[in-house]
Amino acid sequence: MGYYFQAINTSEYIKKYSLQNYVETGTGEGATLEYSMRHSFDNFYSVEIHDEIFKRAREKFKNLSRLYGRDCSILHGNSYERLPEVVKNLKGNALFFLDAHFPGADFKFTSYGDTKDYDTRLPLEREIEAICSNRDITKDVFIIDDLVIFEPEGGPYEAGPLTLDKDICPKNGLGFIYEAFQETHNIDRSYKSQGFLIITPKDSQKRFTLKNNDGIPEWLEGFYNEHLPDSGVFVEIGVGHTIDRHWTADQTKEARLKKVEIGARCGSNTLDLLEQGYSGVYIDPVKEFCDEASLITEGKSVEILNLGCSDKKEVLSLYGGETFVPNPHKTWPGGVDYINRRVQCERLSDILDNLPIRGEITLMSIDVEGWELSVLNGIEERHLPKLLVIEINKSAGLHKILLDKDYTLCYSDDRDAGYIRGKKGGLR
Repeated sequence: MGYYFQAINTSEYIKKYSLQNYVETGTGEGATLEYSMRHSFDNFYSVEIHDEIFKRAREKFKNLSRLYGRDCSILHGNSYERLPEVVKNLKGNALFFLDAHFPGADFKFTSYGDTKDYDTRLPLEREIEAICSNRDITKDVFIIDDLVIFEPEGGPYEAGPLTLDKDICPKNGLGFIYEAFQETHNIDRSYKSQGFLIITPKDSQKRFTLKNNDGIPEWLEGFYNEHLPDSGVFVEIGVGHTIDRHWTADQTKEARLKKVEIGARCGSNTLDLLEQGYSGVYIDPVKEFCDEASLITEGKSVEILNLGCSDKKEVLSLYGGETFVPNPHKTWPGGVDYINRRVQCERLSDILDNLPIRGEITLMSIDVEGWELSVLNGIEERHLPKLLVIEINKSAGLHKILLDKDYTLCYSDDRDAGYIRGKKGGLR
């Protein structure tokens, strides 16, 4: 349980985003509603499902409305069922504080596992659907409380780790948040209290457009537009195949001869940046993938190296799935037979020392199918990038190591994550 004003400066947000309405779910003791009534919103709405909490709040705010000379509406019922009637009538921009979960449990009326229906126990996804389907949200601000429930490994949370049983916690992660907001809003994290998502309207200008339509995180374009400077240097380790359905340089050459349009490009998080002011370095242990990358980046400012990255100089054998980690893959689609191929590996910092890179590395992408920790251990402090995009689902302990290196998690899904170095508290 937290209060949205722990994560933002309310007066500044009201001014910056021209906020006229305050809407919350989960009235509770009414602390955030009362706090909001002391600010310059025009309208106030709160939805509470628990009978006794609703009754107490209604009486409390009858008196406070007289005290402040301002009306507020407290609605009784399931938040996602009552929200449509609220948002359809809103005039002007709104701050939504979504804090409805575990009805009555925070105030000892029930236990956290008592509510069996998932959408009633944790209604956030249904709340987002109810708001977005009944309103143009492009200029609204959303604060979502208790991030620790949805991302228990995302901290460090000021209030400590999650203490609830996992079987009563979210079943779907936060993918629905990115689906709803990634085109129109920036999504930030604050680790104050038990954590918050802070979702604010994007500036209208979009500097980077990613044409890749397969194999890259859905949130990546928003991450780049929010945090990347207009130009810089990227390093991508683990390029993989770079054109969908063309797995080798020979297949790419054949497609070009036949004048087949190359459409779906996958495997690289940075390929589009070469056309938008960036220079880069690609490193991959599979020669065929490097050859193909050379073909489709002709004329671009890029270095392509057929090497493996590790924490020391060594020669390692490749497994299926483009990694040095044993796994059940027997081959990889497209007929590239590199299983058991011996590959020269170097520390990434040693590789970069031999390249004509000037200034700091702006962005690094690491996707090496479980070999991420070895790659990180081969990067010296001077080569750590400002922005890092990394596959996180195959390397236990990776998040803790990145926290220790002064990185803050800004975006994630069930496979990949985006980090910024030196960015405290998850705020812009």
